[in-house]
Amino acid sequence: TKSFIDLAVFVGFFPQLVAGPIVRAAEFLPQLATSRAWQAVDVRGALVLFFIGFFKKACISDNIAVVVDRYFSSPESYNVLSAWVGVTFASVQVYCDFSGYSDMAIACAALLGYKLRENFNFPFFAGDITELWRRWHMSLSSWLRDYLYIPLGGSRNNSKNDSLSFPIGLAAFFTIACWIFVGKSSSMTFAVAFFLCSVFATVTYLIGTRGQRNTNRNLMLTMLLGGLWHGAAWNYVIWGGMHGLALIFHKEWKRWFPSNRSPGLIRKALGPLLTFWFWALAYLFFRAAGEGENSIQATQHALEGFLFFHSNGTQAIGPSFLIGLIPLLGILHFIAYKGWT
Repeated sequence: TKSFIDLAVFVGFFPQLVAGPIVRAAEFLPQLATSRAWQAVDVRGALVLFFIGFFKKACISDNIAVVVDRYFSSPESYNVLSAWVGVTFASVQVYCDFSGYSDMAIACAALLGYKLRENFNFPFFAGDITELWRRWHMSLSSWLRDYLYIPLGGSRNNSKNDSLSFPIGLAAFFTIACWIFVGKSSSMTFAVAFFLCSVFATVTYLIGTRGQRNTNRNLMLTMLLGGLWHGAAWNYVIWGGMHGLALIFHKEWKRWFPSNRSPGLIRKALGPLLTFWFWALAYLFFRAAGEGENSIQATQHALEGFLFFHSNGTQAIGPSFLIGLIPLLGILHFIAYKGWT
Protein backbone atom coordinates (compact mmCIF):
# COMPACT_ATOMS: atom_id res chain seq x y z
CA THR A 1 0.00 0.00 0.00
CA LYS A 2 1.06 3.58 -0.62
CA SER A 3 -1.17 5.01 2.09
CA PHE A 4 0.52 5.76 5.39
CA ILE A 5 -2.86 5.76 7.13
CA ASP A 6 -3.67 2.26 5.86
CA LEU A 7 -0.26 1.07 7.02
CA ALA A 8 -0.76 2.69 10.43
CA VAL A 9 -4.18 1.05 10.81
CA PHE A 10 -2.69 -2.34 9.91
CA VAL A 11 0.24 -2.02 12.31
CA GLY A 12 -1.85 -0.61 15.15
CA PHE A 13 -4.99 -2.70 14.74
CA PHE A 14 -5.58 -3.27 18.45
CA PRO A 15 -7.68 -6.49 18.58
CA GLN A 16 -4.82 -8.73 17.49
CA LEU A 17 -1.85 -6.92 19.01
CA VAL A 18 -1.83 -8.76 22.35
CA ALA A 19 -1.98 -12.42 21.36
CA GLY A 20 -2.87 -12.81 17.70
CA PRO A 21 -4.00 -14.20 15.43
CA ILE A 22 -1.12 -13.19 13.17
CA VAL A 23 -2.58 -10.87 10.54
CA ARG A 24 -0.96 -10.56 7.13
CA ALA A 25 -1.04 -7.37 5.14
CA ALA A 26 -2.27 -9.22 2.05
CA GLU A 27 -5.37 -10.30 3.98
CA PHE A 28 -6.05 -7.11 5.93
CA LEU A 29 -5.18 -4.18 3.66
CA PRO A 30 -7.72 -5.07 0.92
CA GLN A 31 -10.46 -4.84 3.57
CA LEU A 32 -9.52 -1.19 4.15
CA ALA A 33 -10.34 -0.43 0.53
CA THR A 34 -13.95 -1.60 0.89
CA SER A 35 -16.70 0.26 2.69
CA ARG A 36 -18.34 -1.35 5.72
CA ALA A 37 -21.94 -1.02 6.77
CA TRP A 38 -23.12 -1.66 10.31
CA GLN A 39 -26.06 -3.62 8.94
CA ALA A 40 -23.66 -6.17 7.44
CA VAL A 41 -22.01 -6.92 10.80
CA ASP A 42 -23.09 -10.14 12.49
CA VAL A 43 -23.37 -8.57 15.93
CA ARG A 44 -24.96 -11.59 17.57
CA GLY A 45 -22.34 -14.01 16.24
CA ALA A 46 -19.50 -11.68 17.21
CA LEU A 47 -20.83 -11.22 20.75
CA VAL A 48 -21.32 -14.96 21.21
CA LEU A 49 -17.74 -15.59 20.06
CA PHE A 50 -16.45 -12.83 22.35
CA PHE A 51 -18.14 -14.25 25.44
CA ILE A 52 -16.97 -17.77 24.57
CA GLY A 53 -13.42 -16.43 24.45
CA PHE A 54 -13.97 -14.47 27.65
CA PHE A 55 -15.24 -17.60 29.40
CA LYS A 56 -12.19 -19.58 28.26
CA LYS A 57 -9.79 -16.89 29.45
CA ALA A 58 -11.35 -15.54 32.63
CA CYS A 59 -13.30 -18.53 33.94
CA ILE A 60 -11.19 -21.49 32.84
CA SER A 61 -7.62 -20.39 32.14
CA ASP A 62 -7.16 -17.92 34.98
CA ASN A 63 -8.51 -20.38 37.55
CA ILE A 64 -6.54 -23.33 36.21
CA ALA A 65 -3.40 -21.18 36.29
CA VAL A 66 -3.61 -21.13 40.09
CA VAL A 67 -3.37 -24.93 40.22
CA VAL A 68 -0.66 -25.09 37.55
CA ASP A 69 1.50 -22.41 39.18
CA ARG A 70 1.16 -24.12 42.54
CA TYR A 71 2.37 -27.42 41.10
CA PHE A 72 5.26 -26.07 39.02
CA SER A 73 6.53 -23.93 41.89
CA SER A 74 7.64 -27.14 43.66
CA PRO A 75 6.81 -30.27 41.61
CA GLU A 76 9.10 -32.40 43.79
CA SER A 77 6.65 -31.95 46.67
CA TYR A 78 3.66 -33.52 44.89
CA ASN A 79 2.71 -37.12 44.23
CA VAL A 80 2.29 -38.79 40.83
CA LEU A 81 -1.44 -38.09 40.52
CA SER A 82 -0.81 -34.42 41.19
CA ALA A 83 1.92 -34.47 38.53
CA TRP A 84 -0.59 -35.69 35.97
CA VAL A 85 -3.11 -33.08 37.06
CA GLY A 86 -0.53 -30.28 36.96
CA VAL A 87 0.94 -31.22 33.58
CA THR A 88 -2.38 -31.83 31.81
CA PHE A 89 -3.90 -28.71 33.35
CA ALA A 90 -0.93 -26.72 32.01
CA SER A 91 -1.81 -27.68 28.43
CA VAL A 92 -5.50 -26.99 28.95
CA GLN A 93 -4.66 -23.67 30.56
CA VAL A 94 -2.49 -22.42 27.70
CA TYR A 95 -5.11 -23.53 25.17
CA CYS A 96 -7.97 -21.74 26.94
CA ASP A 97 -5.79 -18.68 27.49
CA PHE A 98 -4.53 -18.41 23.93
CA SER A 99 -7.67 -19.47 22.09
CA GLY A 100 -9.75 -17.27 24.39
CA TYR A 101 -7.66 -14.24 23.49
CA SER A 102 -7.91 -15.15 19.80
CA ASP A 103 -11.70 -15.56 19.95
CA MET A 104 -12.09 -12.16 21.60
CA ALA A 105 -9.75 -10.54 19.06
CA ILE A 106 -11.63 -12.05 16.11
CA ALA A 107 -14.95 -10.96 17.65
CA CYS A 108 -13.77 -7.38 18.24
CA ALA A 109 -12.50 -7.17 14.67
CA ALA A 110 -15.83 -8.52 13.40
CA LEU A 111 -17.72 -5.83 15.33
CA LEU A 112 -15.56 -3.26 13.57
CA GLY A 113 -16.34 -4.84 10.20
CA TYR A 114 -13.06 -6.70 9.66
CA LYS A 115 -12.53 -10.42 9.23
CA LEU A 116 -9.57 -12.15 10.84
CA ARG A 117 -8.64 -15.74 10.15
CA GLU A 118 -9.61 -18.52 12.54
CA ASN A 119 -6.73 -19.38 14.85
CA PHE A 120 -7.78 -22.56 16.69
CA ASN A 121 -9.94 -25.39 15.41
CA PHE A 122 -10.42 -27.87 18.28
CA PRO A 123 -6.73 -28.91 18.28
CA PHE A 124 -7.02 -31.45 21.09
CA PHE A 125 -9.43 -33.53 19.00
CA ALA A 126 -6.69 -34.06 16.41
CA GLY A 127 -5.94 -37.71 15.74
CA ASP A 128 -2.22 -37.17 15.15
CA ILE A 129 0.47 -34.55 15.64
CA THR A 130 0.35 -33.38 12.02
CA GLU A 131 -3.37 -32.70 12.25
CA LEU A 132 -2.89 -30.97 15.58
CA TRP A 133 -0.48 -28.48 14.04
CA ARG A 134 -3.04 -27.80 11.31
CA ARG A 135 -5.52 -26.87 14.06
CA TRP A 136 -3.28 -25.15 16.65
CA HIS A 137 -2.41 -21.46 16.24
CA MET A 138 -3.17 -21.76 12.54
CA SER A 139 -1.97 -18.26 11.71
CA LEU A 140 1.49 -19.12 13.11
CA SER A 141 1.53 -22.59 11.52
CA SER A 142 0.79 -21.15 8.09
CA TRP A 143 3.39 -18.41 8.66
CA LEU A 144 6.06 -21.00 9.52
CA ARG A 145 5.05 -23.01 6.46
CA ASP A 146 5.11 -20.08 4.03
CA TYR A 147 8.16 -18.22 5.34
CA LEU A 148 10.37 -21.01 6.71
CA TYR A 149 9.42 -24.49 5.53
CA ILE A 150 8.77 -23.67 1.86
CA PRO A 151 11.78 -21.31 1.46
CA LEU A 152 13.98 -24.05 2.98
CA GLY A 153 12.78 -26.31 0.17
CA GLY A 154 9.66 -27.87 1.65
CA SER A 155 9.24 -31.40 0.35
CA ARG A 156 10.89 -30.66 -3.00
CA ASN A 157 13.93 -32.67 -4.03
CA ASN A 158 16.03 -29.68 -5.02
CA SER A 159 18.85 -29.68 -2.50
CA LYS A 160 22.38 -30.49 -3.58
CA ASN A 161 23.56 -30.78 0.01
CA ASP A 162 23.05 -34.41 1.03
CA SER A 163 25.70 -34.76 3.71
CA LEU A 164 25.53 -36.24 7.18
CA SER A 165 25.60 -32.81 8.81
CA PHE A 166 21.89 -32.90 9.62
CA PRO A 167 21.78 -36.21 11.55
CA ILE A 168 25.09 -35.42 13.24
CA GLY A 169 23.74 -32.01 14.22
CA LEU A 170 20.55 -33.60 15.57
CA ALA A 171 22.53 -36.09 17.64
CA ALA A 172 24.66 -33.26 19.00
CA PHE A 173 21.56 -31.19 19.76
CA PHE A 174 19.89 -33.91 21.81
CA THR A 175 23.16 -34.77 23.52
CA ILE A 176 23.53 -31.16 24.66
CA ALA A 177 19.87 -31.08 25.68
CA CYS A 178 20.37 -34.27 27.68
CA TRP A 179 23.43 -32.81 29.40
CA ILE A 180 21.55 -29.61 30.28
CA PHE A 181 18.43 -31.27 31.65
CA VAL A 182 19.93 -34.39 33.19
CA GLY A 183 23.12 -32.87 34.52
CA LYS A 184 24.36 -34.78 37.53
CA SER A 185 21.14 -36.72 37.96
CA SER A 186 21.67 -40.38 38.79
CA SER A 187 18.80 -41.43 36.54
CA MET A 188 19.86 -42.50 33.05
CA THR A 189 16.33 -42.78 31.70
CA PHE A 190 16.43 -39.29 30.27
CA ALA A 191 19.74 -39.98 28.57
CA VAL A 192 18.35 -43.14 26.99
CA ALA A 193 15.26 -41.29 25.76
CA PHE A 194 17.28 -38.52 24.14
CA PHE A 195 19.70 -41.06 22.66
CA LEU A 196 16.86 -43.04 21.08
CA CYS A 197 15.45 -39.84 19.58
CA SER A 198 18.82 -39.09 18.03
CA VAL A 199 19.11 -42.62 16.65
CA PHE A 200 15.63 -42.44 15.17
CA ALA A 201 16.34 -39.11 13.48
CA THR A 202 19.61 -40.42 12.05
CA VAL A 203 18.10 -43.68 10.78
CA THR A 204 15.11 -42.02 9.13
CA TYR A 205 17.50 -39.59 7.47
CA LEU A 206 19.82 -42.27 6.12
CA ILE A 207 17.33 -44.83 4.80
CA GLY A 208 15.05 -42.50 2.86
CA THR A 209 15.41 -41.00 -0.58
CA ARG A 210 16.99 -37.60 -1.03
CA GLY A 211 13.57 -35.92 -1.21
CA GLN A 212 12.44 -37.63 2.00
CA ARG A 213 15.64 -36.68 3.79
CA ASN A 214 15.29 -33.07 2.68
CA THR A 215 11.68 -33.00 3.89
CA ASN A 216 12.71 -34.36 7.29
CA ARG A 217 15.51 -31.82 7.54
CA ASN A 218 13.24 -28.93 6.60
CA LEU A 219 10.57 -30.05 9.06
CA MET A 220 13.08 -30.21 11.90
CA LEU A 221 14.70 -26.87 11.07
CA THR A 222 11.29 -25.21 10.83
CA MET A 223 10.20 -26.49 14.24
CA LEU A 224 13.54 -25.66 15.87
CA LEU A 225 13.29 -22.10 14.56
CA GLY A 226 9.63 -22.03 15.57
CA GLY A 227 10.66 -22.90 19.11
CA LEU A 228 13.36 -20.24 19.08
CA TRP A 229 10.75 -17.74 17.84
CA HIS A 230 9.00 -18.04 21.22
CA GLY A 231 12.11 -17.03 23.14
CA ALA A 232 15.88 -17.31 23.34
CA ALA A 233 16.01 -20.26 25.73
CA TRP A 234 16.97 -23.91 25.43
CA ASN A 235 13.55 -24.93 26.72
CA TYR A 236 11.84 -23.49 23.67
CA VAL A 237 14.35 -25.01 21.26
CA ILE A 238 13.93 -28.46 22.82
CA TRP A 239 10.16 -28.06 22.63
CA GLY A 240 10.48 -27.29 18.92
CA GLY A 241 12.87 -30.21 18.43
CA MET A 242 10.46 -32.64 20.08
CA HIS A 243 7.65 -31.52 17.80
CA GLY A 244 9.95 -31.74 14.80
CA LEU A 245 10.79 -35.34 15.70
CA ALA A 246 7.11 -36.13 16.23
CA LEU A 247 6.18 -34.74 12.81
CA ILE A 248 8.98 -36.73 11.18
CA PHE A 249 7.94 -39.89 13.05
CA HIS A 250 4.32 -39.53 11.95
CA LYS A 251 5.31 -38.92 8.35
CA GLU A 252 7.66 -41.92 8.34
CA TRP A 253 5.05 -44.10 10.06
CA LYS A 254 2.58 -43.37 7.28
CA ARG A 255 5.27 -44.17 4.71
CA TRP A 256 6.27 -47.44 6.38
CA PHE A 257 2.75 -48.59 7.24
CA PRO A 258 0.40 -47.15 4.61
CA SER A 259 -3.30 -47.79 5.13
CA ASN A 260 -6.25 -46.90 2.96
CA ARG A 261 -8.80 -48.05 5.52
CA SER A 262 -10.74 -45.53 7.55
CA PRO A 263 -9.70 -45.52 11.23
CA GLY A 264 -11.75 -47.69 13.56
CA LEU A 265 -13.38 -46.64 16.80
CA ILE A 266 -10.37 -47.59 18.95
CA ARG A 267 -7.98 -45.67 16.73
CA LYS A 268 -10.30 -42.66 16.72
CA ALA A 269 -10.31 -42.71 20.52
CA LEU A 270 -6.62 -43.45 21.09
CA GLY A 271 -5.33 -41.02 18.47
CA PRO A 272 -6.44 -37.81 20.23
CA LEU A 273 -5.45 -39.20 23.64
CA LEU A 274 -1.91 -40.11 22.54
CA THR A 275 -1.54 -36.84 20.66
CA PHE A 276 -2.62 -34.83 23.69
CA TRP A 277 -0.30 -36.89 25.92
CA PHE A 278 2.67 -36.04 23.70
CA TRP A 279 1.62 -32.39 23.52
CA ALA A 280 1.47 -32.19 27.32
CA LEU A 281 4.85 -33.93 27.60
CA ALA A 282 6.53 -31.52 25.19
CA TYR A 283 4.83 -28.53 26.78
CA LEU A 284 6.62 -29.37 30.01
CA PHE A 285 9.81 -27.94 28.52
CA PHE A 286 7.98 -24.90 27.17
CA ARG A 287 6.28 -24.25 30.52
CA ALA A 288 9.48 -24.71 32.51
CA ALA A 289 11.09 -21.78 30.71
CA GLY A 290 9.09 -19.50 32.98
CA GLU A 291 10.54 -20.98 36.17
CA GLY A 292 13.82 -19.05 35.94
CA GLU A 293 16.83 -20.66 37.58
CA ASN A 294 14.72 -23.61 38.76
CA SER A 295 13.52 -24.52 35.27
CA ILE A 296 15.80 -27.56 34.88
CA GLN A 297 14.94 -28.98 38.28
CA ALA A 298 11.23 -28.31 37.79
CA THR A 299 11.30 -30.07 34.42
CA GLN A 300 13.12 -33.09 35.84
CA HIS A 301 10.70 -33.57 38.72
CA ALA A 302 7.63 -33.03 36.54
CA LEU A 303 8.95 -35.52 33.97
CA GLU A 304 9.59 -38.12 36.65
CA GLY A 305 6.03 -37.85 37.88
CA PHE A 306 4.25 -37.51 34.54
CA LEU A 307 6.33 -39.81 32.32
CA PHE A 308 7.85 -42.36 34.71
CA PHE A 309 5.21 -42.42 37.49
CA HIS A 310 7.84 -41.72 40.13
CA SER A 311 7.80 -39.03 42.77
CA ASN A 312 9.10 -38.74 46.30
CA GLY A 313 6.57 -36.05 47.09
CA THR A 314 3.54 -36.70 49.24
CA GLN A 315 1.46 -33.57 48.77
CA ALA A 316 -1.66 -33.71 46.63
CA ILE A 317 -3.52 -31.04 44.75
CA GLY A 318 -6.66 -30.87 46.85
CA PRO A 319 -10.15 -31.54 45.50
CA SER A 320 -11.30 -28.68 43.39
CA PHE A 321 -14.24 -27.88 41.21
CA LEU A 322 -11.66 -27.38 38.45
CA ILE A 323 -10.97 -31.12 38.29
CA GLY A 324 -14.61 -31.66 37.42
CA LEU A 325 -14.65 -28.62 35.17
CA ILE A 326 -12.12 -30.05 32.72
CA PRO A 327 -14.29 -33.05 31.68
CA LEU A 328 -17.25 -30.68 31.36
CA LEU A 329 -15.18 -28.41 29.14
CA GLY A 330 -14.19 -31.44 27.06
CA ILE A 331 -17.82 -32.52 26.65
CA LEU A 332 -18.92 -29.03 25.60
CA HIS A 333 -16.01 -28.83 23.17
CA PHE A 334 -16.92 -32.22 21.72
CA ILE A 335 -20.53 -31.10 21.21
CA ALA A 336 -19.34 -27.97 19.41
CA TYR A 337 -16.80 -30.02 17.43
CA LYS A 338 -19.53 -32.35 16.20
CA GLY A 339 -21.79 -29.42 15.38
CA TRP A 340 -24.61 -30.62 17.63
CA THR A 341 -25.35 -27.11 18.86
